[in-house]
Amino acid sequence: MPHRILIDGETLAIGLAYPGTPQGQIVTAWRHGRLELVLGRSGLEELAKFLDKASEFLGWSTLDIIEMISAITLMAIVLPPGATAVPPILPKLKGYLPEGASVFVTEDESYQAWAAIYPIMTPKRFWETYG
Repeated sequence: MPHRILIDGETLAIGLAYPGTPQGQIVTAWRHGRLELVLGRSGLEELAKFLDKASEFLGWSTLDIIEMISAITLMAIVLPPGATAVPPILPKLKGYLPEGASVFVTEDESYQAWAAIYPIMTPKRFWETYG
């Protein structure tokens, strides 16, 4: 069974745009079935904003962006509306990540501060450990 990770929209966007980075290696591993990605709705919104800003450079239309987001939602595990990527800090939920994800991969410093409670890694550290 592939390793299942929770990932944020910024990490996914960088991975799609820059395949040579640790984020890109994570996306490539996902595309080849070696990883399963769990995404929150906010991550998809973050990705859509990134693609919208890059659309002129990419030569993409709004329809192209919608199709890309749709394809990603079919390939990834998307949290239901209202679900949060990291649950509230409660003793019984310590270390819990949604949908059976084993680690949250993000560079967001506000989440990195929670690494003592949740399994959170930067893309680089994740790739060095599991890649």
